[in-house]
This record gives sequence, C-alpha cells and structure tokens, in this order.
Amino acid sequence: MTDVPGRPPRRDPAEPATELTVPFTGAGEDPDRVRARMERAAALLRPDAGEPVATIHTDHWREARESARRGRTRLARLVTRLLEHHERGWEFVRPLALAAEEAGGWARGADAASAMYRFTKVEIVDLYRYNAFRCAEMVAARRVGDRPPSMDDVDAETDAFYRCVQLLRLASAHPLAPPEFRVLAEHSAGLDGWYAEFGGVFAPAAEAFHRRLGGRGG
Repeated sequence: MTDVPGRPPRRDPAEPATELTVPFTGAGEDPDRVRARMERAAALLRPDAGEPVATIHTDHWREARESARRGRTRLARLVTRLLEHHERGWEFVRPLALAAEEAGGWARGADAASAMYRFTKVEIVDLYRYNAFRCAEMVAARRVGDRPPSMDDVDAETDAFYRCVQLLRLASAHPLAPPEFRVLAEHSAGLDGWYAEFGGVFAPAAEAFHRRLGGRGG
C-alpha cells in the first residue's frame, strides 16, 4: 500500500447516490446471522479493534505530526491542532475502514451490500485519508516553490466527504440494508461534531500556511 494516498477517482456527483439506490434484494437474513454481523460490527467500534491497512497512521503521517509538534511557529501550532482534529475524526471513520477490509468480495458483487461497501471504501475512507494527508503536507511545503496543497480543494472535498457520510447513514436506515451498517452508521454520527468544528480548525491553519508561503512569517 502506498504510504501517502492519492485522490480517489473523480466521478460524477450523482454516482455515489446512485450506487445507494440499487434496489435492496432479499427480505432479510437468518436472525442468527444478523445478530452475528451486528455483534462483529459493534466489536469494530472498540479502541482495541486495531487499525485497518488503509489507515492515516502511516510513517509519513507520524513524521508530519512530530515535525509540527517540534515547530515553534504559529503555523506549526495550528497545523498540529488540525492534524489532531483529523485523528479525532479518524476514530469514527476507522470502524468503517475495518468493516470494508473485512468484507471479502465486496468489490465484485452486484448486490446492495457490495455497493455499500464500495461506497464506504471509496467515498468515505479513501476521501477522508486523502484530505487528511493533504493537510499533513502543510508541514513540509513551507517554502516558496514547494507545491502546496490546494486549500480550496481540501475544504470542498471535506464537504463532499461529509455528504457521503450522510448518504450512507440514510441508506443504512433502510430495513433491507446490510444489518451491520446500522451499527456502523450510528457510530459515524460522531462525525457531525467533527465536521461542524472543522472550519474553525482548518481556516486558521490554511491562512497561516499561505502567509508562510508568501514569505510574510507565520
């Protein structure tokens, strides 16, 4: 796996929503299997559930965090706060990443469960990681001539990420949706607060970052 993720493939904005309107098939499952799937989903919420392969806690991320923490500038303090905010948000995304990785065959199936796993992996997990690492790049791109991350893109794609979270939660409420998504989607409601606070953490860091690139201190 690449340490620093690339951006998920750009798609028409209607496509993610279309994936989640695939008719749900099958009038429920065996109650014991439903219970087992929901219990497994609940286990993924625990802090000791481990990290997925596709995590934000890579060597690159840790290096950026330590570099920001060692900095003594206003920019370093603001970026540290921003990366800590992403780590708090990751605690709500992590169970979704674990569930997508554990669901064997999800990428190939045409059923509703496979569509929801694909949606979760690409539109939520991958997009969250991409945005988080773009913010981490503010630690390294400090000189004029470095290629800076696009702050407008980060802001817009964070909005897109949150819309996808809301779509998943709406789809998960359907009575014929895969039962484990009811547990996972309920947990992801914690991203409401994360998203509400994101602008207040991101905007000062982005402003200080561009001031630094412009050679005006920070």
